Amino acid sequence: MISYEVTLGLSLVPVVMLAHSFSLVEITEAQSHYPFILVQPVSFLLFFIAAVAEIKRIPFDLPEAGE
Repeated sequence: MISYEVTLGLSLVPVVMLAHSFSLVEITEAQSHYPFILVQPVSFLLFFIAAVAEIKRIPFDLPEAGE
């Protein structure tokens, strides 16, 4: 099985770097001028794909489809 946690974690690094904090409140406040998805679309795409794969939704549920 492929581990998607590494991709999930690494896709959050640019957000932490832009906000200069790990605090969710400070990350939210840092986005008051512009959302980080506009600055880091590749990071968002990687996070979204890894999150969908982690919850084993279609098309990533093939190992369980045969059971």
